[in-house]
Amino acid sequence: TIAQQQAVAIAPKFTAAASAISSSIMIFLILGRGKEKNTYHRLVLGMSLSDLLASIAWFFTTWPIPRGTPDVFGAVGNQQTCSAQAFF
Repeated sequence: TIAQQQAVAIAPKFTAAASAISSSIMIFLILGRGKEKNTYHRLVLGMSLSDLLASIAWFFTTWPIPRGTPDVFGAVGNQQTCSAQAFF
């Protein structure tokens, strides 16, 4: 149904935004430690950077899909945006 398509398109925006904000906070906290970083902090920094990139890609879920694609709510992209999303 239309309501289900809207829910599937909109719900990931909230969770991805929360994840991106949390990952950004972790990145700033670790980078602000100066020279006190050990292996644990470097690993968490790497995971937070990876999660930030994945969260940004997840936030855009339906937007890059080409406009006019049947049964996809919120599709406003074109073939280039679809290919870029697939790359990430």
